[in-house]
Amino acid sequence: MKKAISAIIPLLFACIVCSCTENKEITSRLQAAKELVEHRPDSALSILEGIKTSGKLSEGQNALWCLLTTQAQDKNGTIHTSDSLIRIAVRYYEKKKERENRMKAYYYNAVVHHDLGDSPRAQDFYLKAWDAGEKSGNHALLGRICANLGTLYLYQNMTGDALKYQKNAVKHFTAIKDTTSIGLALRNIGRVYTNNELLDSAIIYYTQSLNYVTDKSRLSIHNDVASLYNQMENYPEAFMHIRLAMEALKSGDEELFLYYNLGDLYRKTGQYDSAVHYLSPCLTSGNIHTKAGANLGLALLEEKRQNWEANARYQKQYRLLQDSIVNLERSRDLQRIQSLYNYQQVEKGRIVSEQKAARRTFQLYALLAIVAILVLSVTVYYQKRKRIEREKFEKKLRMLEQQQYEKTQAHLARQREMLTTFRQIPLYGKFSTKEKVSEEDWMRLKIQIERIYPNFTIHFESLSADIDGIDLRLSYLTKINLPSTQMSTLLSLSKSAISKRKQTLYKKINKKDGLAKDFDIFMIGFQ
Repeated sequence: MKKAISAIIPLLFACIVCSCTENKEITSRLQAAKELVEHRPDSALSILEGIKTSGKLSEGQNALWCLLTTQAQDKNGTIHTSDSLIRIAVRYYEKKKERENRMKAYYYNAVVHHDLGDSPRAQDFYLKAWDAGEKSGNHALLGRICANLGTLYLYQNMTGDALKYQKNAVKHFTAIKDTTSIGLALRNIGRVYTNNELLDSAIIYYTQSLNYVTDKSRLSIHNDVASLYNQMENYPEAFMHIRLAMEALKSGDEELFLYYNLGDLYRKTGQYDSAVHYLSPCLTSGNIHTKAGANLGLALLEEKRQNWEANARYQKQYRLLQDSIVNLERSRDLQRIQSLYNYQQVEKGRIVSEQKAARRTFQLYALLAIVAILVLSVTVYYQKRKRIEREKFEKKLRMLEQQQYEKTQAHLARQREMLTTFRQIPLYGKFSTKEKVSEEDWMRLKIQIERIYPNFTIHFESLSADIDGIDLRLSYLTKINLPSTQMSTLLSLSKSAISKRKQTLYKKINKKDGLAKDFDIFMIGFQ
């Protein structure tokens, strides 16, 4: 017996030594992959693939392996199709005090869900990553978090939050002198200001971004600046930037996109032959927006030439393409709504599971309370703690409701600010004076209103089946609060006819909504 024990002890010792040696080897290789993953992700991925087949990993090693593998795949440009790996890392680091790795796990979980098309969940995890690492000093990752959050908020037209996070991104990228990222963040700030119709501010940030970005980004930035100057009717500056964009041109659809903007500039400056030269190729563009814009531009050009047959042909094609664009945007909106609904359902299921688990725990303590007074004391303590947690939860819920209310009020205030900004541009001045208004001006007015109140036209037309073009124009003029005298001039109707039309429209609307005292009040609140 003693001989058997004597033989087993050295064997056990050898196994322990081998296990420790293997564990240290895996840790060393994980560390090597971690050092390589930022700048040589392909090498890091090769090391990580070797680790997975070399032996059994501990829980912590497996979590780090999942995090580094997801990070290396992302750095290599892989489009993620599953969150199975990063979910393991998130669960592990949520239990640990390793804030740096928890921040990274949240960040790459957000990246994965963004690739999966789940924007609500991606935004949630970006915010968790920000909360976990706000004071970490990891400026590179914090900058990317802020830039991505800013982009997501801009998609939702939450321009205040978008601006805040993009400016934070600039601050973090500046701290590490990441010039390329600084340039892209400044460009994104320009896009936010463009969305808010603050064109001068947008141009300032776009111009600053040109001092940092690579040649690859210069084309789009010069093109955006050219479009802004075009809107401001500063055609010399617009031409200059579109030509700078042409100099950075590579090939393909980019060329047609620039051709459209250049053709539009030539049309507006009366150089019709050049306009046709650049707009005509855009009719075959693979970008539906470019194709629609080219048809509209050529239609307006043929209208100037009084070539009514060609004008009608281009107008017809433009309307067909515009309908396709509306349907496409509607489909995207439905996808976003569905994504948000799915996210809410998952969260609801998680809460229900937690509640069931809490009830089972309570039942267990209740059962133990019958057995002994000591267990009863534990149960009383548990109930008290539970009540405190519930009060904290209710307080947090009230705070969230208050925050949501404040965000809603801020959104309405931004809407009013946008309308005030609109009244300062030349187009509003044209409608509010006795200056002659063209069909192009009506089209520009429609576009401006749609920017401030997305899908306004579709929503208004859906109120009644027999709403006509005059009704629609009357709704635009009421929305921008023009007096009846000016409406009468613009619509070629008497004041009494204007009033009668409003009453008729209100009767149609009231059958469906019944929310306003008259047509003017209804239009103020109608989105």
